Amino acid sequence: MRNVYWANIHREGTAWVGTVLDLEGVHSWHPKSLAGLRQSLAEAIVLAEDLPDDAIAEVAARIDLDVDFGDRDVDAIAGEAAGKREVAARAQRKAETATAEAVRKLTDLGLSNRDVGVVLGISHQRVAQLAPKGLKQAN
Repeated sequence: MRNVYWANIHREGTAWVGTVLDLEGVHSWHPKSLAGLRQSLAEAIVLAEDLPDDAIAEVAARIDLDVDFGDRDVDAIAGEAAGKREVAARAQRKAETATAEAVRKLTDLGLSNRDVGVVLGISHQRVAQLAPKGLKQAN
C-alpha cells in the first residue's frame, strides 16, 4: 500500500469524477459528494492493487484530492487555503509535542499544575492530562 494516492478530481454536471494518478485505469465517480467519491476511489484502488477489503478505510485516508474547479482563481484560493491549513496542522502537532515536553520538565521542577498551566497558557486540567502518570501534583 502506498503512503499517498494522488487523484485528479473535477465536476461533470453535478457528479464528481476522479482519476488516480500512477494507477492506470483507476477512476471513479460519485453523483453527490467528494466524500462519496473518495470512498469510491478507495474501493477502486483496493481492487487495482489487490489489497484486502478491510484496507478500504486506510486507503481512503491516504487519497490526496487535487480538485479542479474549472476556474483558476477558485483553484488558486482553494489550494492556498488547503496549503495553509496543512502548515497550521504541522505547527499544531509540533506545539503539542513541545507542550508535553514542557509539562514534563516543569512538573519535574515541582511546579503545580496550575502554575504550569499559567506558564504554558493551558488549563491545569490539560497539564494533569499531560503530566507523567503517577505524579501527584497539588493544584
